Amino acid sequence: MDSPPPVVQRFSGTARFFIICAAAGFALIPFLFLSRVIEYHGYHIGGVKGAVAVVYHLISTPARRYSGRRLIGRYAEIRDAALNLAASSDLVELEEESSSIVAACCASLFLTGVFLLVAVIADQYLGPHNGLDPALLKSMEGFVFCGIGAYVAVLYFMAARLYANALSSRFMTTSALRSASAVAVGWVAGMVGIDAVLPNNTSGGVFFLIGLFYNWAIGAMRTKALNWLGAPKSDNDELPITIVEGIDDTAADLLSEYGITTLQHLVEAEPAELSERTLIPINRILEWIDQAMLIQRVKRNIVAMRSSGVRTATDLARIYAHAQSHDPIAVDLLKSLAERTAVGAPALHIISREFQFNLMLNVIYEALEGKPLVPPSGSSSGGLSADRIGSGNIALRAAARL
Repeated sequence: MDSPPPVVQRFSGTARFFIICAAAGFALIPFLFLSRVIEYHGYHIGGVKGAVAVVYHLISTPARRYSGRRLIGRYAEIRDAALNLAASSDLVELEEESSSIVAACCASLFLTGVFLLVAVIADQYLGPHNGLDPALLKSMEGFVFCGIGAYVAVLYFMAARLYANALSSRFMTTSALRSASAVAVGWVAGMVGIDAVLPNNTSGGVFFLIGLFYNWAIGAMRTKALNWLGAPKSDNDELPITIVEGIDDTAADLLSEYGITTLQHLVEAEPAELSERTLIPINRILEWIDQAMLIQRVKRNIVAMRSSGVRTATDLARIYAHAQSHDPIAVDLLKSLAERTAVGAPALHIISREFQFNLMLNVIYEALEGKPLVPPSGSSSGGLSADRIGSGNIALRAAARL
């Protein structure tokens, strides 16, 4: 029985026009409060990121998405064959609005509006003022310096996204919300008197750092609040997703936009959909998932395993398969891994056996390497099933270089 086609909600022309007008209005509202529109030039920097994002969307995004679909389609063939699904020519269906020029323009306008507001506040309050409440001036100082820090942070992450060819309207929207939250935190910090807990003349620098490293600032404030309120500590030792080799702060920020914030999220993600949405190459995502599956089981013992050359779950599964074939080197390596880690030999053997027959890992290995993870007994070739892909299986790592 054929599955029904996906339902994609699309905006009408009137709705698109209304959304664009609302976003433009939000971006232009700060000009109503700018006393020196002609003389004051601080607002110029507010539109830089929005303009870059729109130009990037028009020039680069369609070509990058089209080139990545060839590898995604190849992975989909291997996955569907492993699941005994009918071959389908349809790739991942994305909401049209998520990648349209309307979304890019609206997200850019919202981000521009936030920083134009910071420029207006800087024009009004950062200067010689007599007779104003010092508490108000301090709160505005926090507002502006946190905004400037957030501006620099957005530029930093935007440059990394441009290098990776992964700038998106979702990034612009989340950056607008994050920047608005940062300036709100700065405003509150200035209002409640942050000078009371800081050395003299350092509040401006602290405000800037709060905006620049907003995630760290929120984490530090959350930890302090938990201690003050006496909240119970969690026993869950959740490792950061950056423990996966190849995922730096920029890649982690990109994944977090799509709900991938922990190792468990990455392990359970659908690689084809994640690649299509983030524009990260499918072979890179598969390799990350391969690593995450091993880290999820061995936790911090991954450091000792990496020093022995075992980086991924498929590495461990292949070593276990060789050990089962009485390969002395593989047997010694498994014994060494059990001794160097806190996992223990019995648990390590059970984990390796589970990896060996894990369907997702078999699909990942065959997609990346073009051969089965564990060949059937008595056979030196073939995939998860003898008649699945045949001799035409091309590894994604090789195909990505074609």
